[in-house]
Amino acid sequence: MKIQHIIILSLLLIACASKESRINKLVNLYNSVSLDANDSYMKSIKAQKTSEDEITITIFVDVPSEGTTSQMYTSIFPDLMEQMVFSIGLSKQLVREGVKLKCSLLADDNNIIVEKTFDQISLQENGNKKNELFDDGSDIDLYKMAELINKGLPVTDSINDMTILKLDMLNKTEAQFIYLVTDEMLDLIMIDESIAEFMKTEYLSNPKQKKALLEFFNLGLEKFYLTYMNKEQTRNKKIEFTKSDVLK
Repeated sequence: MKIQHIIILSLLLIACASKESRINKLVNLYNSVSLDANDSYMKSIKAQKTSEDEITITIFVDVPSEGTTSQMYTSIFPDLMEQMVFSIGLSKQLVREGVKLKCSLLADDNNIIVEKTFDQISLQENGNKKNELFDDGSDIDLYKMAELINKGLPVTDSINDMTILKLDMLNKTEAQFIYLVTDEMLDLIMIDESIAEFMKTEYLSNPKQKKALLEFFNLGLEKFYLTYMNKEQTRNKKIEFTKSDVLK
């Protein structure tokens, strides 16, 4: 969400100018965004004016073009970009004047994961929509974040024979990621506590997952669980995380 806030605040300072000047300002703004590689899977953003009436915005991500993460991006990215683009006054203004914003997500193997073009038609379609995440000026809360993430779920990891079902808000301070796994895998996790502890350590060893967890805790979460269920959803094993676990 940092990118969203930077863009909105910066664009408030942009006064009325010529169409070409406004296009250049928008392009320069996107190109000035700096991303911390440990903050997310996003590595960098590149924008350029490709014609008199078109801007391309490419977001480079540190994920392969195939797999569960890219599946989630495919579902989430179009909605997220729509909310970002149409919550910015200058973007709306340029689209009304016939400028197209062509946004794409590029994987680490240089293949496009998903792309979306925003034009006058998509602006009209967006006109009656409520901007669920940003239009009320409030901070992002846990329920809104969960709703956004769940747009990209469920996804199936065929290699490990598991499905990431959903992010479930149990209450205002507790949340869980639900994984559907085989009975054999669930038996191992339930019988041997050392395996559960190993899975917890492995999860936190990924700096991007660790950073994402910390963001949730900073929004008010007190406990987070990885909940592994058999595919019939009759048995489960929870692995608990707290903020102190993440800060170790």
